[in-house]
Amino acid sequence: MTLLLASLSEEMAVLAADTAISTVIDEVAYRVVDDYTKLHVIGETLVFLSGDVNLSEWTIRKYKRSKVKGADELRRIMQAEYGKYCAIRPNFEARENNVGLFGFLCQLEKGHPVGYLINSAKGFEIERCTSPANDSVTVTAGVNEGIAQSMLTEAYAGGIGALQAYEHIFDTLAGEKIGGRADVYLMDRNGIRKIHSHAIKEPKLNRVDRRYARSAVVLDRQIQTLMLDAIITGSHINVGNGSFTVDGSTGHMKTTSGEFSGSITASTITGGSINADTSINVTQDARIGNNLYMGLAGAVNDRRIEFVKGGGYEAFIGFTTDTSELKIRAGNDIRIDSGLDVFVKGMDVALQPQGGDAYVGGIGIPGNRIVVASELAEKADVSTVNSKADRSTAGYNLAFDSTTRNLKMFSQTGDLLATVNIPK
Repeated sequence: MTLLLASLSEEMAVLAADTAISTVIDEVAYRVVDDYTKLHVIGETLVFLSGDVNLSEWTIRKYKRSKVKGADELRRIMQAEYGKYCAIRPNFEARENNVGLFGFLCQLEKGHPVGYLINSAKGFEIERCTSPANDSVTVTAGVNEGIAQSMLTEAYAGGIGALQAYEHIFDTLAGEKIGGRADVYLMDRNGIRKIHSHAIKEPKLNRVDRRYARSAVVLDRQIQTLMLDAIITGSHINVGNGSFTVDGSTGHMKTTSGEFSGSITASTITGGSINADTSINVTQDARIGNNLYMGLAGAVNDRRIEFVKGGGYEAFIGFTTDTSELKIRAGNDIRIDSGLDVFVKGMDVALQPQGGDAYVGGIGIPGNRIVVASELAEKADVSTVNSKADRSTAGYNLAFDSTTRNLKMFSQTGDLLATVNIPK
């Protein structure tokens, strides 16, 4: 519970708030704390926030951490945290002495102070406050705000300055709910600064019994720990009618969507798809149920699968976009091992040895291979070839002389067509 006083002119704003925190027990008010800060300088704004102390503390911390600033963001956080707090504290919203949550944000816009008042009791609607030309506007909020408003108007009408008026109002209205210290801040084009701190003159106060105060401190810490550090033990969470749930007994979490700025650790990821616009590093096996697609539709970059080994060893299967060529490259042998047949199909099938022989068949068994034309011309002695034979109707007989190692080809009529010497 508190009191805010604010005066906004065309050139400056003067804001003040007390530092007392109180509670109500059996409809009687008691002072709990004398020095709780309620005015906060955040960047180029001056933010007042008060109400239930745990709720306001949590809310101002969340706002300070937020990357977005301004009245809309303050309203969003206030409304969200108020909803959470009502869920944690059953019947909190329905209590007769519920002080709720209210805030006031003041900032310069085009060189002129503008204030935004946000109150949970008014549905968190934003009330914009600006001074008319050549005049000023006063804002009061909190305990006895109506009386404070009348006193402030009367003081200004009598020519009393803001600091004197503020001191008089706080001293007059001091009690269990208003007191402690009144901090006064000035905002103008030179920035924000504290210009005065007034020790409020208080009457004799009802103060919380020390035993109760200790219990209240423990309870407050438990609630702040629950909200500030998000430690929830042995409970289920259901937010948004099932859009985000956590099973308190199994720890199973389910959500419709999510965004993580850090790393995700999991023993198993099941179902759905993984879409990434960066590299994916897999340190163990990767199993793919169906197809592996490399490159998006219309992509022009080359793609390849590499098998990495040290020592300059190079092995890959690569696709070159410009030539639409698929290349299999190995630093050593390429071996195709099949339990049945091996088929090689293409418009041309070429064996292109680099400095050695080309074989189809056994490398070490000369009689169990097919040789290419260059090797045949080099090693075979072709003495006669009857190129005019009618090969469409003729039949051929082959005879091999193991002594001379000559392979002779005869026509069906017995004519010798060719002799080939097969070296050892």
